[in-house]
Amino acid sequence: MGGAAVWKQQVIRGITEVDFHPISIKDTSVATMAQLYRDPWAKREAWRKHPVFSHRFFARNIFPGFGLGLGAFVVYLAVDTITHPSNIEKLKEDARKQTGKDH
Repeated sequence: MGGAAVWKQQVIRGITEVDFHPISIKDTSVATMAQLYRDPWAKREAWRKHPVFSHRFFARNIFPGFGLGLGAFVVYLAVDTITHPSNIEKLKEDARKQTGKDH
């Protein structure tokens, strides 16, 4: 009978107890495999697989306020173009022509 073994360590009331449990090869459940292979660095490496650090998230959020800033700049340019002194005189002249008043 071939198989693997799992060492199980428990600490009860300050006394360390170590148990040896043989496992047959036929017993390949997920829980058993998890006991056989446990990566001690898994918690410390988990951040690398987090969705926040994916390339898609990074590309989408590289400039977080770019859209809002661009919209505000376009509104500023529109208001500045309309309210510029040379444009105001031009608008007054066009209004005079439309109403027929030449002053």
